[in-house]
Amino acid sequence: MTAASAAGRRALQVRAASSLARHLDRHAERLTWDPGRLASFQRDRLRALLGHAAGHSPFHARRLRGLDPSRFELADLPRLPTMTKGQMMAAFDEVVTDPRLARRRAEEHLAASTTEPALLLGRYVCLASGGSSGLRGVFVQTLDEYTEFVASIVRQARTRMTAAGGPPPEEMVIGIIGAASPVHSSGFGAAMAAGPPVRLIAVPVTLPLPEIVRRLNAAQPPALLGYPSKLAELAREQRAGRLRIAPRSVTAMSDCLPRATAPRSGMLSGRRWSTSSFPPRASPARPSRPGRCSASPATCAWPSWSTPATSRYPRAQRRPRSWSPTCTTSPSR
Repeated sequence: MTAASAAGRRALQVRAASSLARHLDRHAERLTWDPGRLASFQRDRLRALLGHAAGHSPFHARRLRGLDPSRFELADLPRLPTMTKGQMMAAFDEVVTDPRLARRRAEEHLAASTTEPALLLGRYVCLASGGSSGLRGVFVQTLDEYTEFVASIVRQARTRMTAAGGPPPEEMVIGIIGAASPVHSSGFGAAMAAGPPVRLIAVPVTLPLPEIVRRLNAAQPPALLGYPSKLAELAREQRAGRLRIAPRSVTAMSDCLPRATAPRSGMLSGRRWSTSSFPPRASPARPSRPGRCSASPATCAWPSWSTPATSRYPRAQRRPRSWSPTCTTSPSR
């Protein structure tokens, strides 16, 4: 890394930290809201997103014609027209709400950002999915939108750490088992969150399992964030005595955490680990937070942070992850 690139990364980290700090307290507070207040907030955010999409995206203006965003309710979500990832990528230049964000420009930015994070046009976080579904997706959002997404993930861990005695006053430290490249969401987050208020200890998921275990043993992160499949492997390593960490919080990200896996991971890893998932699994206890994964045809109205999507994914596809008024879609693989 050159001195210029190091300075550029540090400046970007400062911007990201400032934005994340603004979001964290508000996100933690929303965990205490009653169902009525939460539903009202979600409805207002949904109406704002629909209005923005219809007013700034030619693609969404056509598909939302005849819809009045100011009268839209959460219960109306199932009647929104479906947009697949294939349709989004085919009409990318008309889907985005900033006409400067042409697909060719986004692809060129991604190609130049595989090792060093940077903002497209000095404003936008540009990410790509892994393409494991057969089609690689490209997703653009402002830096502030991205840090709100990060806040929505780490707020659960922060709340648990506070309840257990409080995180360190200067920063919250989380070990993240995710992508190595900053063109992927977890890789970009790890590159940006150098603390405070959050410092992510990056452990690339592509490393051999023994090396992942070695790095986690050395780091001793008080909280852990990772892919469900890798967390299950680490739970087995913990039970076998090779992994020796005691996080207060373990959160699954990016893929749905299977119901059968969550309790098994918790039992295998010992009493100190309590697993949760992002997005949270739907349950009768969360009627105000309707979630969506590949097993459900319901349209997503994610937890309180989200501005729900203007699109629905078919049940055969993986569930959406985050919503951005810039792209008005989600970075699902």
